[in-house]
Amino acid sequence: FHIYNMGTPGFEKDRVQFYAAQICCGLEHLHRESIVYRDLKPENILLDDNGHIRISDLGLAIKVPDGENIRGRVGTVGYMAPEVINNEKYAMSPDWWGLGCLVYEMTAGRLPFRARKERVKREEVERRVQEEEEEYNDKFTEDAKAICRMLLTKDPKQRLGCNVDRAVGVKAHSFFKNINFKRMEAGIVEPPFVPDPRAVYCKDVLDIEQFSTVKGVNLDQTDNDFYSKFATGSVSIPWQNEVSEHHRILKN
Repeated sequence: FHIYNMGTPGFEKDRVQFYAAQICCGLEHLHRESIVYRDLKPENILLDDNGHIRISDLGLAIKVPDGENIRGRVGTVGYMAPEVINNEKYAMSPDWWGLGCLVYEMTAGRLPFRARKERVKREEVERRVQEEEEEYNDKFTEDAKAICRMLLTKDPKQRLGCNVDRAVGVKAHSFFKNINFKRMEAGIVEPPFVPDPRAVYCKDVLDIEQFSTVKGVNLDQTDNDFYSKFATGSVSIPWQNEVSEHHRILKN
């Protein structure tokens, strides 16, 4: 929401550095526990009341057995690393690609391989990720370009964060030269933005309604029969009434 709905799309350099540094610390902690996150995107990055990052929604996160790699074509289109798209084995490499996508998006106000609101098929986005090189506008400093190029390296063996230095190598990049990571991890670095507790940082309800509306889909009796077999967890009204009445009798 903050990237696209509060002024010109994208953030200033200091804000990008701060958020990227905190995300890097979060990934370092997960990787230390042998957990690969696999779904790094703005929608999963929250701000607390003080303006600090919180990585949310670990639904696709998975623990990687020691000394092994895993396979799984999961994630969000536009943020998935080439090795994920190709259904190759990997360990922590998709997360560093995801960080590259976030640094790029927070700076440029768009994804590296897909323009904002561009109507393009999944297959085309995946082709771009695999075959094309990202482009940089004048909002990128040389350090920002450099870290994006290193994080968005298509070969995971050559990607920043994927060698023996791991997160330490990422934090040592010149892009973070103004970040004191010890103070950052201690939570004593002043955030560049503090949310207003009186404000609601989300889409308008009408936008949400439009986003949630599915068009052009017709359900037939076969679909209805299939749906009726699912246990949705809902409780019928008669059963609710019976339980309420039973509770009332016991209470009296």
